[in-house]
Amino acid sequence: MSADQQPSVTVGQSLTPKSERPVGLIQKYHVQRANDTTGKHDSCRYFVLDPLHDPLAYEALVDYATYAREAGFQSLYDDLLNWLATIPTPSNKAGNGEAGEQRG
Repeated sequence: MSADQQPSVTVGQSLTPKSERPVGLIQKYHVQRANDTTGKHDSCRYFVLDPLHDPLAYEALVDYATYAREAGFQSLYDDLLNWLATIPTPSNKAGNGEAGEQRG
């Protein structure tokens, strides 16, 4: 490729082959808590999940919802499952219906 030619890259596309990408936690996002006026959470770290593109994230959120319900947070459980039901997955292609398998 000559110096005046640029490779064709789609926005968001990685130039690194998947086999060479880092595995593990990497910093991709800057997250800021919206309702911390005291600064109590200034040193907290956050973990972003993308259930639309990451099947592990989707299943992790189904599990989290289940644990929330078991801990007495029924509204959080309902909200998470309602949100997840809008996300297309192999078992929920249209993005409607039940989110994942619910454990009893």
